[in-house]
Amino acid sequence: KTDDCETSDDPSANTTCRFGVCVDEQMDSDPLPKKEDLVEQLVNLQNPSFFRDQAVQGAADLHSIVRMIDERSFGEVGQNRRLSASHIVVIGHGWGGGHVMPFLATEPSVSAAVLSNVGGGYTDILRLGESPRNTQAELVVGLGDEGLNGIHPALNLFQGYLDPRDPQNYGALVRRPSEGITLKHIFYVLGAGDGDVPVATQNALATSMGLSQVGETHVNLTAIRRPEDSDKDDPLRANVGNGSATQGLKQYLDDGSSNDTLYKNVRARADLEAFMSSILRDPEGIPTIPGD
Repeated sequence: KTDDCETSDDPSANTTCRFGVCVDEQMDSDPLPKKEDLVEQLVNLQNPSFFRDQAVQGAADLHSIVRMIDERSFGEVGQNRRLSASHIVVIGHGWGGGHVMPFLATEPSVSAAVLSNVGGGYTDILRLGESPRNTQAELVVGLGDEGLNGIHPALNLFQGYLDPRDPQNYGALVRRPSEGITLKHIFYVLGAGDGDVPVATQNALATSMGLSQVGETHVNLTAIRRPEDSDKDDPLRANVGNGSATQGLKQYLDDGSSNDTLYKNVRARADLEAFMSSILRDPEGIPTIPGD
């Protein structure tokens, strides 16, 4: 927003600005829309086509942004820093992070992604969701079933309809890309006390990508393991693609009051900076996820 990184009240701008990325926000609405008003529109089971297609549109918008970067020549920014199209990293957070997965699976120009508190598997996302909109209560009341579980026929209908936007369905394509698509570096930030995205859905998405864990374990995850012969203190680098890419997950313990783990957890912010910086500093351009 400005050359002074600490004058912004946006934690994401402050975090990224410190290692050379300028964040500019332009919104015409005054006052800004409230979070609950946005959620009311975006997470609306009574408007299923919009609920499904918003993520497809979001992925298309990200592709358009990359094409714009490819076609532009960026001059010097701030302290003789340059914006470069050779290292494009996308950050996907919470519900918005769901738009990033189909984008990563089909975009050849992006080298890395940071995913924070992004869930997968809409059967459980809807069945377990209590915040920012209580879809769990809506489904229990709407379906008249207090013992609602993942095999309910109505939930399977929802899942089938929402499959095009389900991040979990793109996990395998991120780990094993289609021909012509680059293998991405992935840093998954898991908020163990996240108040919005159930850990079970984060576990589902991480499992679909086959991520390895680095750092301390705060919640037990299924099908997520550390690399062989490593412990929580060891960093993670070049663990996939015959040593050509880094893909891993790290857990952070929060108090459950927010899903802003990536920007409000001090350790997560430091690890984000280390990951992003290592892309530029590593001789092979392969980033490192720090251990504990």
